[in-house]
Amino acid sequence: MEKKWHEGDFETRNEQPKIWIKQLYLFASEICYNIQKEVKALEEKMLALMEKLYREFKSLDGKVGSLDGKVGSLDGKVGSLDAKVGSLDAKVGSLDAKVGSLDAKVGSLQKDVLRIENKLDTDSKALFDGYSQTYEKLGVIEAKVDAISSKVEKQDVEIRVIKGAK
Repeated sequence: MEKKWHEGDFETRNEQPKIWIKQLYLFASEICYNIQKEVKALEEKMLALMEKLYREFKSLDGKVGSLDGKVGSLDGKVGSLDAKVGSLDAKVGSLDAKVGSLDAKVGSLQKDVLRIENKLDTDSKALFDGYSQTYEKLGVIEAKVDAISSKVEKQDVEIRVIKGAK
């Protein structure tokens, strides 16, 4: 038995590339959301570290103020504090380097996401073009099958007439 295509069948097929595009878009959106979440977490950690450094600097500032009156007897302790400040400076430098590294990674991720979005756009257009060509060919094939079916029916009638005449 021959299956005829109905208009509703094609609507379902037209929706398939849209569904794929939506799924790809949702996947890319999820990647972007996860990246933003990671960046936000890193920013919060940096802020906590900066607040800790600020408190430590304030603490050191208060200690240096109290040492002004006792400078002569506390020279050894001031040297120790200088070493701690140097260590903090090294840590701040390390944090700056890490922040720079994170900025570079975020920039790289943004470029990757943009590249993926552009590729998805190109791929979805190619998929739609292929679908359009397939749909056009299906119409041509359907017309040919209908013509062949009509000929076969005609020949069946002729064969019955010929057999009936014998």
